[in-house]
Amino acid sequence: MSPSTSLSVIIPFYNETAFLTTAVNSVLSQGIGSVEVIIVNDNPDTFPQAFFDGLGFPENVQVTHHARNRGLPSSRNTGIDVAQGAHIAFLDADDYYLPQGLRKHLEYAQRQGAEITHAQTVITHVNRVSGDVIGPDSAYLGPEKRGRYDGADVIEAGFFIESSWASIYTADFLKGKNVRFDESQVKFEDRIFVIEALLAADSLAILGEPCRVWRKRNNSITTSAKSYEDQLLKLNLVRKSVDLWLNKCSQHGRHRAMCEFVRQTGYMITKNESSPWYGTFGFSGDEGDQKLTEMLSEYFFGLQVNEPDVVAAFDAKSPKYSGGETGGGRISPHDMFQFIDAVARRDYETARGIVNLTVRRPRPFALPHLPKPTGGGVRILLHAGLHKTGTTHIQYQLAHNRKALQANGILFPQTGFGFVEGKEPVRAGGLPGHQALVTSVFQSGGALIERLKGEILGAQCHTVVISAENLSQPDAPYAARARRMRQVVEALSEIGAVTPVFMYRQPDAWLESYYREISGNGAPLAYQTPGEFLVNNMILLDFGAIVGAAEEACGNQAVLFSFEEALQGYDDLTLAFLDKCGLVVPPQQISLTEDTRYPSTCDAQLEIARITSLLVQDQSVRQNILRTFYTQVENSGQKHKLFTPRERRQIVNTFCDRAAALFAKRGISDPRDGWLERIKDGGAPPEVMIPGSYLDVLRIAGVMSGTGIMSAAPVIGEAPARQRPDHVTEISLHDLDRIAHETRAARDMAGELDYMRNSVSWRVTTPLRTVMRGYKKLRGIA
Repeated sequence: MSPSTSLSVIIPFYNETAFLTTAVNSVLSQGIGSVEVIIVNDNPDTFPQAFFDGLGFPENVQVTHHARNRGLPSSRNTGIDVAQGAHIAFLDADDYYLPQGLRKHLEYAQRQGAEITHAQTVITHVNRVSGDVIGPDSAYLGPEKRGRYDGADVIEAGFFIESSWASIYTADFLKGKNVRFDESQVKFEDRIFVIEALLAADSLAILGEPCRVWRKRNNSITTSAKSYEDQLLKLNLVRKSVDLWLNKCSQHGRHRAMCEFVRQTGYMITKNESSPWYGTFGFSGDEGDQKLTEMLSEYFFGLQVNEPDVVAAFDAKSPKYSGGETGGGRISPHDMFQFIDAVARRDYETARGIVNLTVRRPRPFALPHLPKPTGGGVRILLHAGLHKTGTTHIQYQLAHNRKALQANGILFPQTGFGFVEGKEPVRAGGLPGHQALVTSVFQSGGALIERLKGEILGAQCHTVVISAENLSQPDAPYAARARRMRQVVEALSEIGAVTPVFMYRQPDAWLESYYREISGNGAPLAYQTPGEFLVNNMILLDFGAIVGAAEEACGNQAVLFSFEEALQGYDDLTLAFLDKCGLVVPPQQISLTEDTRYPSTCDAQLEIARITSLLVQDQSVRQNILRTFYTQVENSGQKHKLFTPRERRQIVNTFCDRAAALFAKRGISDPRDGWLERIKDGGAPPEVMIPGSYLDVLRIAGVMSGTGIMSAAPVIGEAPARQRPDHVTEISLHDLDRIAHETRAARDMAGELDYMRNSVSWRVTTPLRTVMRGYKKLRGIA
């Protein structure tokens, strides 16, 4: 241990490339002068030292490499062994500390002098940056528990600590008392470590304030589907945790063990489909679930739990506790005992009944029978995407050629075409097709359907083309996607049979364009880097499920064709669309209009949108700022690859794996090899340079939107030419990061008037003016 190092933060790393930089920088930005960050690389075959060198971390960030993958507990133990700090903290590579959170936590630990110092944790949900204090911290470890506890009070005060990473430990405690992680418990190890630490500790301090963020994301240990091996590890967690209290707790060991057991049993009853226990107790015929059920029965029987044990152990603060009737995710102590007793006696029918009484399980997905069309022989083509495959261009061209199409028996309806009122585009040229028609089905029972019937009757057509790419719903679960599509199909079935139409394109290029679109428009997940977005949104690549849900909802096979094929084989995407859909229109009758492109945001616009999304939480205000911003700046056209070559290959392989059955069924050759050949290795993309005029426009847009009162969307016209001083040139993202760090501190705001701080305008525009002030400070502008 080095006397000059106050804190060692241990970050185990496996493949969290999208999140590691944020985790490390959240430590470095705390202003702790003598902190060391220890990254333990548990995936050396994939990530050599050169990878970490390329991240540009300072000298106080060191990387320790395992010779092979050994698991999360081993990584944390390795970190303990090499740590030089007087205090030790653990941070997962996909989590981060709140501003000044770690510093506050450390200073409190140093003042209290306890072996363990706990602080609350905020949990954020997938694709969201906002969050709440986790349940046990809020219920049991809040401000009312703030203080130091010694001796026998340690266990009483700290019993509900969830995880190792919620506390800071003295190095003397961990190393001197040999408190380590159980390396045989390669997952779900945290609770075991916490119990070991509480049993070994002579002192505990509780801060009672949040200091760190647990970032819930897709494809993590806590959100991924559980295998049989995971189920066994979860069972071992229960066994080991209960046994620790029984065998090592000298005071009230049986009671503590029962508290732990009842707590874990509550998860078995109330957890959702991702729970390892979901199929147990006869809910599933899976062999692994049946084996696990038998092991649970044997274990429950061996504990010899009685009803007084459960009544005494079931804490009324528990979110699973019901003082009255069982139901709504809560269970009474009596029914909790009845469940435990039923499992011990292998009475699984009773156990299932109590589970069903406690929490309503989702019903198996099944769409109702689709009624036969009542509108005669009209064919309806439902163009449902994908997004960013030229859908906007096709919609503009079909609308422009309505008369020519109608002369050939094809109707591209005016009914429901365009934006829903109040949902104007953030960027000029945006068009969602027949979104108003679709929305009418969801919100008003299809009020526009009757108007559409009249338009069809007047047109005397044989085919109707409805285009609404949002119906593809690539981010929705299969069942939700199919149900919403079926609502539209049922409304349209009064007119005719519905056939879905999809165009797909090289997935890495498609996902990049989609990311630019939703981030550039200020969507709730716009704060994410491309890498973070990829990790959390792999569902977008499940093209087989997207098409499958549409085909199930429509009762017809979809028309499929590729974007690249359409570009190569036809003079225009519109002509390809008509041909692939079997719509015969003489080419000489089609008049293609210009200026129908809807280009993606350039790199600088995208970064401005991301900055705005991070600083302005209200989506309507945020989008109004961006809407004004886009009217005043031009798209530079500079667009570098957003995903690394490794990520692009992952995208292609995932898309092709998930579409393989669909492509095989339809006789479509696997495009994987051709797509992968187009991905070239290269260095890091150049740093994005944000023109100074962009920041000036952003500040003005923030002021205009500062009241929080929205008027009509600004008129979108040609952006006027703007002049700027010669010495106000460009600002890089590196500069912005430094500015944000230097200027967000409270001292920079100390001289502002309180009434300004409390105004809506102040809250909205302060972050924008802070960046501008830092920019001018950086450039030496008065």
